[in-house]
Amino acid sequence: MTQNHYQLPNQAINQQIPAGLFDKVILRLEQEKKLARAKKRLIIFSIVLLVSVAVSFPIGKLLQNEIIQSGFGQYISLLFYDFKTMLTYWPDFSLTLLETLPAIGLAGILTVMLAIIISLKSVITDGKTFLKLSHTHF
Repeated sequence: MTQNHYQLPNQAINQQIPAGLFDKVILRLEQEKKLARAKKRLIIFSIVLLVSVAVSFPIGKLLQNEIIQSGFGQYISLLFYDFKTMLTYWPDFSLTLLETLPAIGLAGILTVMLAIIISLKSVITDGKTFLKLSHTHF
């Protein structure tokens, strides 16, 4: 039994390594790195997406309040009710619209919408990558 015990490591060393094993191991390690990166990005952008959606409601309410307080909505409604008068005085009308434009609320809602679009794109892309790589078996 002791002779077989000492011969076992020698037999393991003398065995031939299967062809392509090194390439398979390296490929699998690269895929594991991609999988970990996709998982990390998926978590980060999912959180960004949830926060952006949650923040969009107060920012939307802020924009709504600014539109009401500045009178911007009333001036915009003139486009539909008195279009001929608006065309007659279009330079003054456009300056009035510009003055009453709720810039802070508009910038806020546009920023939130941009964050939602970018994070949604990243979540979809990274989700596809994660699902594809997590189901790959060798």
